[in-house]
Amino acid sequence: MGRLDGKVAIVTGAGQGLGRAIATVFAREGASVCVAELKAHRCERTAQEIATAGGTAFPLVCDVGDRAQIDQMVTDTFRHYGTVDILVNNAHGFGPRTKLENIPDAQFDMSWRTGTKATWWAMNAVRPHMAAKGWGRII
Repeated sequence: MGRLDGKVAIVTGAGQGLGRAIATVFAREGASVCVAELKAHRCERTAQEIATAGGTAFPLVCDVGDRAQIDQMVTDTFRHYGTVDILVNNAHGFGPRTKLENIPDAQFDMSWRTGTKATWWAMNAVRPHMAAKGWGRII
């Protein structure tokens, strides 16, 4: 048995990098995974890789900078799997790399929205599901 058998995880930013690695390891450990990602081709690729390896995952396009999309991500995951046990807040937009003095307010605002605010929104969206069963993990 895997350490996460029977658990359902949402991993944001799961289409590449650390998010992709986290989603893959969670699936290998037995979790069913919502592969949430801004880019459709990336989330579909990760979900397919998980399925090919024998895991369970579904791709979901989600812009974590949009609270309504986060709420829909949690609703869709609950509808798809019947529960939400784990939330991994991995996604975070930064914009193009540049010197600090060249970062415009709009870019900073996007980073704040997709990082701190998105994490807060997602925690609030999963909380009722986790509280109802008295168990959950937010990373």
